[in-house]
Amino acid sequence: MRNNSIIKYVIIFVLAVVSAVFLALTIGDIAKMNAYPKTEAVIDDINVISSGDPDESDSYEVFVTYTVDGKDYRSQLNHYDASYSVGKKIEVHYNPGDPAEILSAEFTPVIISLVIWGLVFLVSAFLSVNVIIALIRSALAK
Repeated sequence: MRNNSIIKYVIIFVLAVVSAVFLALTIGDIAKMNAYPKTEAVIDDINVISSGDPDESDSYEVFVTYTVDGKDYRSQLNHYDASYSVGKKIEVHYNPGDPAEILSAEFTPVIISLVIWGLVFLVSAFLSVNVIIALIRSALAK
C-alpha cells in the first residue's frame, strides 16, 4: 500500500516538473516573438497531411512568402489556423539574425498553450504541496 502512495507522489511531482518546463518554453516563445521584428507575409501554399485514420485529425503545413531588407523569403509557418487561405496576408515575426526563421504573430496557440500548461502546473503544484504536508504530518505522528 505504501509503494502505491509513493508512486502517486512521484507521478504528481513529475507532472509538476514537466508542466513547469513546458510553461517556461511557452513563455520563452512569447519573449522571442516580442523580440523579433514584424513583417507582412502572404500565405502561398497550404498542404494537408492526412493521418490516414478517420479518428485522427489532419495536420497542415502552411508556407508563406515575405520580404526582409529587399530579399524574398519562403518559410513554413509554425502553426495552422482555420481562417488561413492561400493569398491571405498575415503578420509574422522574423529572426533578424536569420530572416528565414519566422514565428506567426498570432498569439492564439501560444496563449492556449500558456493557459493549459499553467493550469496543469498549478494543479500539480497544489497537489505536491498537499502531499508534502501529508508526509510531514505522517512523520510527526510516528
